[in-house]
Amino acid sequence: LQDGSWAKNNGINSIAILALMVNGSVPGEGPWAKQIGNGIQFILNSKKDSGLLAYGETESQAPMYQHALATVMLAEAYGMTQNPRIREVLIEAINLISETQDTEGGWRYLPRPMKGDISATVMQVMALRAAGEAGIYVPQTVLDNAIRFIKGCYNLNEKGFGYMHSRGPAAFPRTAAGVVSIQTVGLHDDPLVPESISYIMEKCFNEEAKKNFYWYGHYYASIGIYHYGGDYWKTYYPKIRTEIINKWAEKKNYGEVLDVAWQTLILGVPFRYLPIYQR
Repeated sequence: LQDGSWAKNNGINSIAILALMVNGSVPGEGPWAKQIGNGIQFILNSKKDSGLLAYGETESQAPMYQHALATVMLAEAYGMTQNPRIREVLIEAINLISETQDTEGGWRYLPRPMKGDISATVMQVMALRAAGEAGIYVPQTVLDNAIRFIKGCYNLNEKGFGYMHSRGPAAFPRTAAGVVSIQTVGLHDDPLVPESISYIMEKCFNEEAKKNFYWYGHYYASIGIYHYGGDYWKTYYPKIRTEIINKWAEKKNYGEVLDVAWQTLILGVPFRYLPIYQR
């Protein structure tokens, strides 16, 4: 759109910008420089006085999820540009995340301490780590408590992650998100990682996986399996790449902006233009 957005949701807007950045484009440079610059400007202009980067603030609009995705995107952009305005907004964004963490270590969808779920929490961890890698101060205790919460969502019987702390069945998207959060903070040798990767490989292409949050799950799975490497990656990536390319080749309906953005980010994982993909 002319205002630099794709939707009335800064999660979608931020994922779209990240997808355009995946080939190395940045504001002022590359084939998508204009769209990226306009999109970043829209996100910056949408910041609330509290530091919240969400377009809407009701629970149905999942403002903390929007906020985390916007923070990840701005952290990647700041790492590439060193833009001082982005830095100022990032500092406010990280402060908000830190201040809204629940005592158990998690986050939910509203910008206040609430009993957390793994989906919202993992995205805050991704935001914290992306900002930290870009040079923004992140309290280590916030990360430590978040990882403690996420590990508490692990289902020992199923060898995968559930939705909330200490309860809930494992599922492919949750497990993919959970393992990436553990890897993101440097715990690559944690015993939960190989168990979770095996669970993902077993579940990620079955019919059950395709019913709920399929591309969201594969976004995390692609990062997690890439970092794990070996035969798992050699098996996984050609299969998911073929599935995406075949879908696009149909030329009938590319799908929603969000799905296409997830797919683009998945394809871009091995090219490592975005710092989050670098081992």
